[in-house]
Amino acid sequence: MNDITHEYEKIKALDQAWINAESVDETMSFLAEDFIMMAPGMLPVTGTENVRHWYSIFREPLVSLYGETEKVMVAESMDLAFSQGVVHLTLRGDAGEDYREDVKYSIVYKKVDGEWKGVIDFFNVSPLP
Repeated sequence: MNDITHEYEKIKALDQAWINAESVDETMSFLAEDFIMMAPGMLPVTGTENVRHWYSIFREPLVSLYGETEKVMVAESMDLAFSQGVVHLTLRGDAGEDYREDVKYSIVYKKVDGEWKGVIDFFNVSPLP
């Protein structure tokens, strides 16, 4: 396996670990200190405590999720990478009803002290079929 392929596999595994994170602390471990969340309809979320707060609120109505990485690109320099995929969420509404959202995402990663860390996450909700 060449170096680019090895890094590709690392990003794919990191994407899945991020998707499957069971706590805000685990999620935060995948992010660079200068991480930016670009959520639909919101100003960019920056700063560790603001990002932690955003993920805490996100997890409150979360019933379940699963996702798949559809594309990974690693720069030849192997210090930047990009992933794209979809996450299927089941959320609990205010009235107690469950509903589904399909979310498309794109994440930019950079190497920080030899480890891949997320630096920007863009996502939006897809219309359901």
